[in-house]
Amino acid sequence: MNINEKAIEMFEQNEYEKAMELFQRAVHESRGVQSLNNLAWMYFYEEEDDARALELIKEVVKLNPSSYFPYNILGEIYIK
Repeated sequence: MNINEKAIEMFEQNEYEKAMELFQRAVHESRGVQSLNNLAWMYFYEEEDDARALELIKEVVKLNPSSYFPYNILGEIYIK
């Protein structure tokens, strides 16, 4: 199980602080699409930190503009 999977597991068990730590660690270890998108999701939906989420989502779009994942969050940020 990788860090992102473990973080999702912690989130599903309502261990939000542990999940956030793991998502942050995943981004620190690898600034990939999945890690950045997951952390942006946490910032936007759980922390209500739109600015941090937007910064990460823009990075995801630059890394992989054909991935549909970041556009969902990006759209919700702009609608808010």
